[in-house]
Amino acid sequence: MTHRITAWMTAALLLFLLACSAGRNEANPKTARYDLAPKTERIHILAESRLVLLGNGFNIEFGDPNRNYEALRTNWRALTQKLVTDNGGEETFELRDRAVLHLSSRGAQSTRNTQVASSLEFVVQTKSADRKKWIDISPEPELEEQYKVIVYDIQNRLRRLGYQFN
Repeated sequence: MTHRITAWMTAALLLFLLACSAGRNEANPKTARYDLAPKTERIHILAESRLVLLGNGFNIEFGDPNRNYEALRTNWRALTQKLVTDNGGEETFELRDRAVLHLSSRGAQSTRNTQVASSLEFVVQTKSADRKKWIDISPEPELEEQYKVIVYDIQNRLRRLGYQFN
């Protein structure tokens, strides 16, 4: 009898945990994250990322070649999005996005020439219904396409410096 109760309780616990994890995934929308280069010099990835991001309307909040997790971060860029309502009108939503460059050390290290792997993350937010706070959201397809172009431009600039990667 206790074996049946234990099996039933195990199944119930498993279903509960699956339900909780599904809810957590919806509460934490994905950010758009792209691998830039598997191995480049820190100074090159920072310089090329800075140039491309500035050319795409982002302003640099900080860029620090000695940091890894957030080596470069932009200020929030203000965006708007118009949606057609059910009654044929339009509603405008406030959005904002920012870019964060992440680095992780690779290969031989020295004070002058540090090799790093790099990725670029884009965070998108919208105003809440009461317009009091910003909420993270998944980027719309149009923004994702813009982010892919930015990544492609950074990679092409690195290729011109002699880096080879896919």
